[in-house]
Amino acid sequence: MIYLVGGASRAGKSTLARRLVQQRGIPYFPIDALMMAFANGYAAFGMDPNTPSETRGEQLWPILRALAVNLLEEERTHPTYLLEGDELLPKYVAELSSAYPGQVRACFIGYTRAAPAEKLQQVRQAEPDWNTWCPDQDVLAFLAYSVRFSRYLESECAAYGLPYFDGSDDFARATEEAGAYLLAG
Repeated sequence: MIYLVGGASRAGKSTLARRLVQQRGIPYFPIDALMMAFANGYAAFGMDPNTPSETRGEQLWPILRALAVNLLEEERTHPTYLLEGDELLPKYVAELSSAYPGQVRACFIGYTRAAPAEKLQQVRQAEPDWNTWCPDQDVLAFLAYSVRFSRYLESECAAYGLPYFDGSDDFARATEEAGAYLLAG
C-alpha cells in the first residue's frame, strides 16, 4: 500500500505524515527531499525549487511514479509507505490509483479560503522560525500563491474524484479528517 498526501505548502502534509509515523509506524518520504536533491546535486535535471508546485510536479512525476511503482511492486520488502509533497498533482495520482486499484490511498490538503495575513499568523504560531529570514511581504505573496494552488487542487480533486480536505477554518480538523480517511481504507 502506498499513501500519497499532496497539498499546498503549510497545509499540514508533514504534520499528517508525522502523525501516521507515530500512530501506525508508517514510514514516509518527503518529496521535498527528492526535489532538493535534484536541485542541489544534479544541476542537469534543471530543478528549480522556486518554481510553482505545478511545474515541479510535472517535472518530478516520472521519477515519483517510478518510485511509487517500485514500492508497490516490491511490496514484500516495502509493505507500506507514505509519500507527501506539494509536487503531487491530482491527475497523476488518479492515474496511479487506477493502475494499482486498492493499493494506493491518496488525499490532498489545502486552504482555499485563508487570508494570507491570517495564515502567516497561524504558521508563525505553529513554527515560530519558519521563514523569519524572509520579508513578510514575500511570505505573504507565497501564501497568496498557496491559496490559489489550494483552489486549483480542490478543483482538480473534484474532477478526478479524489478527496480534498480544507483547513482554512480549522487546520487540526482537516489533518485529522485526512488521516482518518487514509487509514479507513
